[in-house]
Amino acid sequence: MQLYEYFQIMVLKTMSHILGKLKRKKSVDKPKENGYVPPKPPHRWERRKRQEEKMDREKKELITQTKISPWLQLCGDPRERQAISLYSVSGDEKSGELDVRQGDPLTIESINRSDVWLEVHNDRTGKLGYLPGNFITEEIGINDVLDAWFDIDRRNSEYKLLMADHPNGTYLLRPSSNPFRIALSVLNVVGSTRTVKHFMIKYDKATNGYYISPKKTFNNLKDLIDYYKNFRKKKLIEVARTTNIIK
Repeated sequence: MQLYEYFQIMVLKTMSHILGKLKRKKSVDKPKENGYVPPKPPHRWERRKRQEEKMDREKKELITQTKISPWLQLCGDPRERQAISLYSVSGDEKSGELDVRQGDPLTIESINRSDVWLEVHNDRTGKLGYLPGNFITEEIGINDVLDAWFDIDRRNSEYKLLMADHPNGTYLLRPSSNPFRIALSVLNVVGSTRTVKHFMIKYDKATNGYYISPKKTFNNLKDLIDYYKNFRKKKLIEVARTTNIIK
């Protein structure tokens, strides 16, 4: 008799436990007012994934703040850049247009280089006004530098250079793994072998110059790129022997 009562009690406890779980599940799944269903607590692997995504976002923000923004301020701000007018324009002063002659020396005052109309200063007449961006040419050639800039890491730079059928010497500029420096990634094609070499570009505040090898410095990034672009096979091989290639 005692054994029978014991089994009854065990069955009742088991049934009570099962009914309790079903009741809790039903209360969780039941929509609240206005059809709102409270989210379930994230699983452990989901919390880890969210934490990794957060760390990745913070890392990208830090890279932008410490590397990309300072370098673009150095090489991408068109203000105070010297330029020359390609055409003669009889501007309407009332509408803010600038009157220039072909070959007039100009100083760009606009902050945004992508604007269709740029605010420029005519150094010959001393007047300030607006000209279409395609009516002038910049002596320093900063556009070539910005066209080569990609906000990508080493792995993605190799993917971009190797995946397409680019010719030997194709290059791009990108953020470096070191703060306040950028990297030059160059495609090297020898026969059927395609590899990408990475060189660190450094900036010397004392001389206000840019260099890969301290033996050869340049006043701006455009000159550096033109030098190694025109002599890429010989010069980059020489640099690779005397300079630490980015690992």
